[in-house]
Amino acid sequence: MRTTRPQIDRNGRKSVNSKAEDLRKGQVKLSPNASQLNPTCQTSTSKRRRPSETPSRQPLAPVVNSSPPCNISKTKSPAPLQPYMSGGRSQSLSKSTPSSPRVTTTAVFKRVPETDPDRTAALWANIRATKTPAMAPWLKNSKDQSGQKRGTGKGAKRTAPQPDDLDWSSGLHGADAEELNDVRSVPQSHLDLDFEGTATTTNTKATRITARSTSFEECVLRPRKLLMDRENATKTNPYIHFGVDHPPRGQAAINYHTIEGLEAAKIWISLGDDSIKEIIEEYEFMDRYRMCEEEYAAFATEIFLKRKRRVCKIPSDRKWRAERMLQLVAPPKGPFWAAPTSFAEEPDDFAFNSRPDCSYWLSLAGFNEDYRSELGDAAYVQNDWITCPYFTVEFKKTGQSITQATNQAAAASSLALYNRYLLKKKALKVTGGMWTELDKAQMLHYALTFVGREYTIWVLQACLSETNDWDGCSGRSLYNSKCTSKYAVKQLMGWINEIHRWGLSQHAASCQLDVKGILEHDLGVDVSGIDLVD
Repeated sequence: MRTTRPQIDRNGRKSVNSKAEDLRKGQVKLSPNASQLNPTCQTSTSKRRRPSETPSRQPLAPVVNSSPPCNISKTKSPAPLQPYMSGGRSQSLSKSTPSSPRVTTTAVFKRVPETDPDRTAALWANIRATKTPAMAPWLKNSKDQSGQKRGTGKGAKRTAPQPDDLDWSSGLHGADAEELNDVRSVPQSHLDLDFEGTATTTNTKATRITARSTSFEECVLRPRKLLMDRENATKTNPYIHFGVDHPPRGQAAINYHTIEGLEAAKIWISLGDDSIKEIIEEYEFMDRYRMCEEEYAAFATEIFLKRKRRVCKIPSDRKWRAERMLQLVAPPKGPFWAAPTSFAEEPDDFAFNSRPDCSYWLSLAGFNEDYRSELGDAAYVQNDWITCPYFTVEFKKTGQSITQATNQAAAASSLALYNRYLLKKKALKVTGGMWTELDKAQMLHYALTFVGREYTIWVLQACLSETNDWDGCSGRSLYNSKCTSKYAVKQLMGWINEIHRWGLSQHAASCQLDVKGILEHDLGVDVSGIDLVD
């Protein structure tokens, strides 16, 4: 019979395979409490290891009820705990009370209420008015008291800017003019809606509404009778409208530099065929690549909206000049620059703090310098520099609403026209004059709206009652076209030139006559040195 030699490891102990063989032959007796399935739980008979030897892994001790409790971390168990022995006394742990099952409720959804587009638009207008920009331009450059920029550094805490930290010069160009201070009272019924879609009747509160709002015409323009005829558009020749001669045959435009009294104005447009072709190509490029509104405004300002060179010293030649102003902020203030009257039973307080993209004003250079300082006592004068605006321009990029551009132009133009009426009314009152048809015909203001390459020429005329009181104004379209052909570009050039011609001749002379009458008859100023322009 062949005998298997037991396998001994280097520590003098039998290997697991040898122990299993001995167990099978019955040569090793198991302890009463040892597991019969795990041979590693047997009593070890191997010799002790030497101190210099590396400790080897010891077999796990059997876990039995009579053994001392092991040092095992306690874990929570939903089952009741058994009593344990400590110091010869049996201590029972408190049994945990099973918690009751969580009660779930079934969500009941109501029927979606029907919506009203007008009320939804009014609600969105209120939301836009109350929201705060995520990062205003002035917040990026603001600093705290230590000189550290706000919002810089890892984990920097955002703090609300203080009034002294605000950079208003950059903020004015980062927001629309209508969103600066235009606040009016709108009935709460237009804004607060319950879940059934019915309007609630509560008190009114102030909310912001701008020319971008869909209800701007209904809430601001119509209560003041500022009506823009958007449907009955006509195409009128500028020379026929103003009653002047056409350019000579074969000549693109009139040489306005040769007209007496207009030679000092450096705002006239003269474009050749090659220049017009380049303009058409430029607009095609901007439309194809969907340029922003500022690109359209910058290009049109460069080509069509000229300005003269500016110097601090006012010329002494007493020639009429026009000043082009870009995004001028001129909110109503004082008796000579007031907002148009509202005819509503509950007038709102819309601020008319408009900032048109471009506007043309009369320079004070046309008035006598000896009495120029007194002009502010008769008419509105901006920064001792300009007065009596006559032309307003608004831009929008392709795809934006023509209504928005028209509303913005109507708000800015009506503000200028209303104060032109107040100037004439006061002049006739202090001089004892009566309204004539010529006076009424001079109560005009022109506007140009650009939406992409599509443009519209507008004229706003004051409406007077039977007693010659202000009764709003009406605006109508004189010409509408697109800069896609040479003829359309030439028509736009002719309209702009003739509007300037009217502003620096008839409009300027009429305003000067009214100012002279107020200074002489109301303030006792000798204005005999102020000449009139024929």
